[in-house]
Amino acid sequence: MKEMLVSWDILRNANFSPIFFLQGDFGVGNLKVVLRSLETNFKGNIRAVFCSSNNPTEPYVVEREVIGSSVDIKIPNEIFQGFGKVYCRLILKNQEKTKILGSVQEVYFHVVEKKDWEFLEPLLPGNEKEYVQDVVDELYEILKNSKQELKDYADN
Repeated sequence: MKEMLVSWDILRNANFSPIFFLQGDFGVGNLKVVLRSLETNFKGNIRAVFCSSNNPTEPYVVEREVIGSSVDIKIPNEIFQGFGKVYCRLILKNQEKTKILGSVQEVYFHVVEKKDWEFLEPLLPGNEKEYVQDVVDELYEILKNSKQELKDYADN
């Protein structure tokens, strides 16, 4: 099971580090959302809308009941069929689902095409997490464009 931690202060923005999933890894993805700035003993509902850059016209919706300040959201298997950047919009509502308490739409992660995985795996985060994440993001974009651009990047 791969879990992506999202710390969301509902009065501000969500903090997270994007992670990578492998295309076709069904049943392994999970978002662990930790909610901040909520009343104690909070009860409500959270909706996660997943949309892949590979297929932007087909969103997938998951709704979960929230009791307390943490909720686990299983990422739909359909998201792992294609590859690309996956955006997730989170909407928090009260228990009756009549009032939106907060929403955030900057949460995202990547689904890597199987043939690219061997190339990226050695670069996955270690001690220099932020640097490695930037390099991997840049390489991922270059791979989508052209081999010549990748060669130019490597030469530099």
